[in-house]
Amino acid sequence: METSSWGTRLNPLISKREDINGVKLQVWATWLFYAIFLDLGDAVES
Repeated sequence: METSSWGTRLNPLISKREDINGVKLQVWATWLFYAIFLDLGDAVES
């Protein structure tokens, strides 16, 4: 059981590389949610 990887993930002072990956993931997830939301909105409207 690895605790070191969880330690770095939960540490607020994470490395720049992980920080950038987290931002990319958040942006991607936000756009994905937005696209699905618009798709469902179109399906309900028509």
